[in-house]
This record gives sequence, C-alpha cells and structure tokens, in this order.
Amino acid sequence: MENHITKVVTNWKGRILHWDVLNEIFNEDGTWRSSVFYNTIGEAFPGIALRAARAADPSAKLYINDYNIDGAGAKSTAMYKLVEKLLVEGVPVDGIGVQAHLTVGSVTSTLQANLARFTSLGVDVAITELDICMTLPADEAKLAQQAKDYREVVTACVNVPRCVGISRFHP
Repeated sequence: MENHITKVVTNWKGRILHWDVLNEIFNEDGTWRSSVFYNTIGEAFPGIALRAARAADPSAKLYINDYNIDGAGAKSTAMYKLVEKLLVEGVPVDGIGVQAHLTVGSVTSTLQANLARFTSLGVDVAITELDICMTLPADEAKLAQQAKDYREVVTACVNVPRCVGISRFHP
C-alpha cells in the first residue's frame, strides 16, 4: 500500500490539489468495511496511507471520502471519530469528502449541521459526487423538487465556511 501510494502521488506531485487517499472505508452501521487493507493491516491502515501520501507530496491536500455521511448517523459519526483520532495522533488529514448520491426529496435536514461538525475538527469538507436522482419519467413536480434539493445542498455548503467545493457526479 505504501509503495503504491508513494509511486502514484510522487508521479503527480505538484500537479494535484487534493487526493482522496481513503475512499468508502465504512459500512452503513459505522463499522469498518472489509477490504484488503483493513483485512491485512487493520485499523492502522488509514494512518499509514495518509502519512505515505503526505511524504510523497507535502503540498497536496489529503481527504477521506465516503457516501451516506451527509447527515447525522452511525456512518458519519464513525468518520468524525476516525478523523478526530487521526488528528490527535498527528496523522495528516486536510478534509472529508462527502459523496452526495441523493434522491429527489431526500436531502437530510442535518446536512449543514453535519458539514459544520466535520469542519469543527479543523479540516475542510467538500461535497463530492453530487447527484440527485429521480424515478422516471420526469415531470414538472419532480424537476421542481430536484431544483429545490440542489439549491438546498449548495446553500448548506455555502453556509459552512470550510466547505470548499461541490463536484457533480455524472454516472
């Protein structure tokens, strides 16, 4: 893992603004997702990965990215606690990527508060892979709700000073 991260990050050193070093590492209930890294290294793998990325490019921002952490819940709490622990241990974490694969009418009322909770740790947050799907066929009501939902997500990000960006996901 360290060798791979070092090779990839070194290859792009100085040309990549931020890396999603860790992606989708938690199950819905906040437990660790089974992966070759978790199964082989255990709970130490995030720190090892982030330290290797920082060593390979000290100027790049390092993110942990996951889905279904937009609102309050077990998975977002697991992310919060992990980042809090890593920072206490001196592990470099610059931000949390919040994948927002949403459905029309389902933007959580806790989105803005949860983004602010993440940034209270002293890290940036970015809404990544934003998409708000609907059951087809589309109609005026669904399209109006979708527009309202996008506006709500953007407003939540804008209202949190360390929410640094939104990326649209196009499946």
